[in-house]
Amino acid sequence: MILLDSSFLIGFEVETDTNHAKARGLMHEVAEAAYGPAVISDHIFDEVVTVTFARTKSVSKARLVGDAMLRSFRMLKVSDDVFQAAWSRFREQKDTKFSFTDSTTVELMHQNGVRRIATFDREFKDSTDFSVLGPSA
Repeated sequence: MILLDSSFLIGFEVETDTNHAKARGLMHEVAEAAYGPAVISDHIFDEVVTVTFARTKSVSKARLVGDAMLRSFRMLKVSDDVFQAAWSRFREQKDTKFSFTDSTTVELMHQNGVRRIATFDREFKDSTDFSVLGPSA
């Protein structure tokens, strides 16, 4: 199983993103199930749709991206337990600079046994808990 982070999905969907070409190449491998089933979270869904809209100024593009994610990927939901654990992780971090959404991602990965993440977010690079696929690897 592989979790698709918002930085990866935005890189794939927004043609002007600096990681667009890299994301397209990696998405081909993800689509071929080279890393097992692909999952996202509800917080990642929110972030991707919001950023896609902000960067493209197109509701129709953001809607197409959202619909494609809903059709293509299983969505992990941030429960109250995950939310509280992520909030603790976010508040107590010292050597990292994870956003709150990234903190929910880490907690969901731990709780669901996900060991791979497709991301361009360099904060994930130093983790020993999972494999990072993307330029930060």
